[in-house]
Amino acid sequence: MDQGRPVQDVLRRMPDSLQMGLGAFAGPTKEAMRKCAFHYFLWFLPLFRNQPEGSMRFGVDIQLSSRMKSRLGDADLFHGRIRLNEKYFLRNPEMLPYTLFHEMIHLWLYDCGRDPAHTRKFYEKMDSFRLLGLPIDHKVHIHKRQVNEGKFVYKCSECEFKWFHRSKAKYAAICGYCEKHQGKKIWVKLVSSPGRPNSSFNRTPVVSK
Repeated sequence: MDQGRPVQDVLRRMPDSLQMGLGAFAGPTKEAMRKCAFHYFLWFLPLFRNQPEGSMRFGVDIQLSSRMKSRLGDADLFHGRIRLNEKYFLRNPEMLPYTLFHEMIHLWLYDCGRDPAHTRKFYEKMDSFRLLGLPIDHKVHIHKRQVNEGKFVYKCSECEFKWFHRSKAKYAAICGYCEKHQGKKIWVKLVSSPGRPNSSFNRTPVVSK
């Protein structure tokens, strides 16, 4: 798939504030960095909506966490939440877009019913970041091991969380989230496998800011 045209479309829509660089938002405060992350998220969003693979959900929450130590970012696939390492990005604000884009890919793949791990599809999407001309953090997110995509997809009918496996599960399993938070034992079901069309994956979008 040609990544160039959609990326060029996004570049043409770059807000003046972002053209000025991260200095327009970055500063010594958490609020300034949170605003910076939100503006970059909105700018990147067209690359994750109405794509051939599908669209990212509405209402993604972006947070800066002072409790993160070794990890620079993570994506909560179930709740649609991205957390970024507050201390690291206050020191290195120019590297924030790279990690943000990385975590957006995880959420996007999950919402499209694709394995959100570091698969070939993940790296194909990550290549589009390089076309944006933004700094690349060579100290992080350098994953030399590419994993095979999990094609056996299991889903909880109660909370709708999905699991991606590279082989068919040998034993039945219950949803750990429902058991922990609701006290319910819900058996997960196989909803997609090689040669079997995917079921409808996306949850009903909820628009929020």
